[in-house]
This record gives sequence, C-alpha cells and structure tokens, in this order.
Amino acid sequence: MVFDVINIKKNGLTYLTLSHIQIKEKLFLLAPFQHENLYVDPRVHIQMNRLKTVATWIPLIFQFKNLHNSHVIIQALNTTLLCQHYENINHDHNLKMSHILCLIETRIH
Repeated sequence: MVFDVINIKKNGLTYLTLSHIQIKEKLFLLAPFQHENLYVDPRVHIQMNRLKTVATWIPLIFQFKNLHNSHVIIQALNTTLLCQHYENINHDHNLKMSHILCLIETRIH
C-alpha cells in the first residue's frame, strides 16, 4: 500500500489508513513519517484529557477462601504457553480455591 503522508495529514486519516495495513513489508511512504506530518483534531485532545482525569482506582484483591464453603467457585484462566505459567498457577491461592478451574490455552495467528 502506497500513501502520501502529506495528503493523509491534511485529511486527518492517518490512523484509519495505517489500521488497514496488515503486513509492514507492503507499506511504502512517499515522505518521511514524522510527528509533524500527523494531524490530530483538537476535539480528540479535549476528550482524551477529560477521560484521563476522571477515574480514581482502588485496588481490590478478593479472597475466595471466604466463599469456599458457601459457594461453588468456577474460574477460567486463559493464557498462552500454559506450561511456562504452571508455577504461577500453582502458587495462586485464589485459583487453588476453585471447585472447577478451566485452563484455556489460546494461540491466535
């Protein structure tokens, strides 16, 4: 895919255009790809700043041992290379409290 960086800057379509490229070897630029070649709509900056400053997070680690005798605990863990994470799983107390533990190994190409 060949595209003109200057034309994309003018129209504000850089992200849209780049998101359609599937293989980097098929990307050819007619001008250097630099920060000043990008255009960001001022409304995007306002919205991103609004979203960044609103949330307050309180960390919470739930203990399943309190529910083990009164509830059936079913958990699913999706990971890649499950064999490499065996020790992590073996030392996770919440996972060990499960009555049913579904271990899923997903590989997406």
